[in-house]
Amino acid sequence: MFLSFVGLAFERSALRASLLRVLLANVCVALAAFFVLTRVDDTLALAGFMTAISPTAISAPVVIGLLKRRVDYVVAAVLLTNVSIALIIPFLLPWLAGNQVEVSVWEMLRSVAVVVLLPLILARLVRYLPQPVQKTFSHAKKLTFALWLSSLFLIVSKASHFIHTNNSVPLSFLVKIAIVSFTLCVINFSLGALLSGREFRRETSQVLGQKNLSFTIWLALTFINPIVALGPTFYIIFHNSYNSFLLYQFAKKKADPPV
Repeated sequence: MFLSFVGLAFERSALRASLLRVLLANVCVALAAFFVLTRVDDTLALAGFMTAISPTAISAPVVIGLLKRRVDYVVAAVLLTNVSIALIIPFLLPWLAGNQVEVSVWEMLRSVAVVVLLPLILARLVRYLPQPVQKTFSHAKKLTFALWLSSLFLIVSKASHFIHTNNSVPLSFLVKIAIVSFTLCVINFSLGALLSGREFRRETSQVLGQKNLSFTIWLALTFINPIVALGPTFYIIFHNSYNSFLLYQFAKKKADPPV
């Protein structure tokens, strides 16, 4: 998280009312998913909530940059949603999960602060260090992809181990989690595109649809169980597949301009 936050340049000119609408939608979609799915299964409801409540991915500005759109707008969204969700979720999760989460609000808030807020503050302080030191941290950002892949491998391994050692989890339930995750992915990208005018249509779609799932997967593994973590894990497949499609379409249009 620290390396991901290093170099994110926030500009006040990027602040728009649509960013607040995106944040509100982020929370409302998660709550709606939870209360709808509680009629089916409590664990499925938590998987849906943890998937939908995830803030904007740190990598979203990179994707928007490749699509030649407003990177500053997405950077503002990354900072707003990650800080806001980090402060909101410690209060929401114990309330929604009830007896399924045996942890106090303050314990979760402290853990979230260490994982999200502390790296953000330290990354902002890097700007005041000598230029050679700043360049060292900037070069170290290249490690984030490898670290992300490593963490994803560990996450999937732990979830896989949990499934294999708990025969009580049927395949049909895993399919339900995948369907919920896919549905939320479609809703987020579609709803995001409707939250602003034409000027930021692609940006808001990306901000709401592309999520920082490592954060909520960590929360699920730490405070709930690996089955709940499968919701955000499936979402990783879906939102990256969609991003790949967007980049492919953009590259195709660029290579074959209209006559």
